[in-house]
Amino acid sequence: MTETLYWYDLETTGIDSILDRPLQFAGVRTDLDLNEIKPPQNFLGRPGTDVLPQPEALLVTGISLVEIQEKGISERAFTEKVLEQFNQPQSCVVGFNSLRFDDEFTRQMLYRNFHDPYAREWRNGNSRWDVIDLFRAAYALRPEGFNWPKKDNGSPSFKLEDMARANGLAHLDAHDALADVRATIEITRRLRAAQPKLYDFMFRLRGKKAVLQQLYPLGKNPIVHISSMYPASRGCTALVMPICQHPGNNNGIICFDLSQAPEALISASAAELARLVFTPNDQLEENEQRIALKTIHINRCPFVAPLATLNDERAGRLGIDRSESESRAIQLMGVAGLVEKIKEVYGGHHYADSEDPDFQLYQGGFFSDADRNTMSELLAVPPEQLGSFEGRFQDDRLDEMLFRFRGRNHPELFNEAELIQ
Repeated sequence: MTETLYWYDLETTGIDSILDRPLQFAGVRTDLDLNEIKPPQNFLGRPGTDVLPQPEALLVTGISLVEIQEKGISERAFTEKVLEQFNQPQSCVVGFNSLRFDDEFTRQMLYRNFHDPYAREWRNGNSRWDVIDLFRAAYALRPEGFNWPKKDNGSPSFKLEDMARANGLAHLDAHDALADVRATIEITRRLRAAQPKLYDFMFRLRGKKAVLQQLYPLGKNPIVHISSMYPASRGCTALVMPICQHPGNNNGIICFDLSQAPEALISASAAELARLVFTPNDQLEENEQRIALKTIHINRCPFVAPLATLNDERAGRLGIDRSESESRAIQLMGVAGLVEKIKEVYGGHHYADSEDPDFQLYQGGFFSDADRNTMSELLAVPPEQLGSFEGRFQDDRLDEMLFRFRGRNHPELFNEAELIQ
């Protein structure tokens, strides 16, 4: 089967992927040359009554409460329509800032509605990609052939509507999902034509093996990392030293941003280092600086590239001192016990857990095979029979999730006691 790209965008009730819900989905399927090959999908969702859309979200999207009630479909039906597109074999699902926003909403939606939150990202030759770092990388490394809009302070703007406008592309309905999808395809097509080698390089980085080839061997060579973690004033670009694998996440590689002198990292004890890594900025002392350790997630299509891709001229334009960064990398290579100290810091740090199952996608672990089989059965029965699955799960989260699933999607089937509950 031929590989295709499925470009999508969500409009939502707010910005919290757990507490808020999708309001609109739009998607367009293209071939690998970005030619549209199927009719677009565009539909509205109707969140359960436990979610109230943020007024700002309604103003930005232009979607009214009346439209939601009259045209929106239940989250269960919404989820199934989305999966119908995402699950087509050999699909690479693409968005603009989708890894940090749309994909997180999608994972939470799948989890709430008893679908595997991750399978669509890899099963049947599928993958996912986010083009926003492609634009950041082009600005920093290969800016020719594309017009780069600037903010009032002179730093680049990577907003979709700003880049579309700067490059003469019509984007009349910004924050309408389908308009955003088509604008994303158009500006990506424009950039691909200007910088085809960079496009192809970034497209390969949607695979973890390609990312690891850039990061390994750890602790030996500085690399270029482009991410929103770094200021737009320096093109969201840093020279970093990959140091070690995250002790609690096999997909994480801990790196040090070489724009910072490494003496504090080298000399601090593990306890002091933990404080300087995890304490919020506003709680640090006035003369203290956060230690510039960052985690690169190899399953989030990061832009990582050899040092040679950033020459001295371009580095200078971004305010990056290549020579100084390379000297700092050499400093780190000979530090005994550095890897062990960093692993101790990250291995001992845990965020507070929630007892609410809606918040437990990432903290509750994977469901057992038996529970996954029960969930598949649950999704196949008429709504009237959903209540019969209560008490059949091994995982403590699932009975409460089932109750909420019924209430959000089929509230008309609740009895009087359940309505009170």
